[in-house]
Amino acid sequence: MSYEGYVQALCKVGHYNTYDCYSRQSKCCICQELIAWENEVDETNCDSVGKIPLGKFKIISKEKTETCKCCGHVKVVEHTKYAVPKGKGHPFVEDRYAY
Repeated sequence: MSYEGYVQALCKVGHYNTYDCYSRQSKCCICQELIAWENEVDETNCDSVGKIPLGKFKIISKEKTETCKCCGHVKVVEHTKYAVPKGKGHPFVEDRYAY
């Protein structure tokens, strides 16, 4: 049996990223800043062990969008930024299985 999973990550700026557990990323896919915090999520048995719901992270600034007046297309001009937890890994161990 092989390990399957992904990594939840926050860069130094606070952008949220996810990537496959076998593709070690060191930079944010949004701004190219270094990853400051990461948490591994085990998907081997499709049960997301260790996942931290996005709602558990403190929001520093919300996403900002612009809508085109001609066609109504909406684009993101500034991504949501989250506070980077202190330490590396799973910061919510005490309520890890309460989700």
